[in-house]
Amino acid sequence: MSKQKSDQESKIKSLSEDIELFAHLASHDLKDPLRQAVANLEEGNGGGDTKELINNVIDKISYLREYSHIVNFKGDVEKVNCNEIMQECMSQLSEYLEKNNAKIIYNDLPEINAVPSNIKTAFLALITNAINFNMNSEKTLDISCLKEDDYWKFKFSDNGIGIDQVYRKLIFALFQTIEPESKLSGNGTGLAFCKKIVENHDGKIWFETNEQNGTDFYFTIAA
Repeated sequence: MSKQKSDQESKIKSLSEDIELFAHLASHDLKDPLRQAVANLEEGNGGGDTKELINNVIDKISYLREYSHIVNFKGDVEKVNCNEIMQECMSQLSEYLEKNNAKIIYNDLPEINAVPSNIKTAFLALITNAINFNMNSEKTLDISCLKEDDYWKFKFSDNGIGIDQVYRKLIFALFQTIEPESKLSGNGTGLAFCKKIVENHDGKIWFETNEQNGTDFYFTIAA
């Protein structure tokens, strides 16, 4: 099978999965809480629970709109200096990083062919994910990149709580969180956005446990 045909089949499969996802969200994640909110109103209960249900649906519609924009992927690919993208991320997250006593280390990141806004979205999501799911008093995130064959391989290595490999698919699914009962923050969108952005750049994303018992997130971008 030719690489071009394989890539086309992969994109068709990905599109089919997105269609199934939108259908599932419309019938469950959005429809069910709205139905419950309507039932509450009919019973004369328009209090906090009903407002929370409605606000949750509104939030999910907003995130779904953002996700659909990434799926459509109509941005212009250009040369992107990843060090400059990181500088923008650090500036945007400065108060957040200070509040969480988080240290980010990076240097010598490459210039890649990509959609700048999408790469920044992916970087921000991976950074905040690493900090949010880290209970250490001193949080660290080391970002690096190596050239391997015809692609760039990025690595985001943290000293957080680690992730069991049983969640290797669930963690990249939209609106899915692995510890819904914990106090750790997250809405189940960031890594789903990352996965779609990376796939749109002909790459892949995955994670592994590191020597600190934290998590190493890897993703590739075609060189």
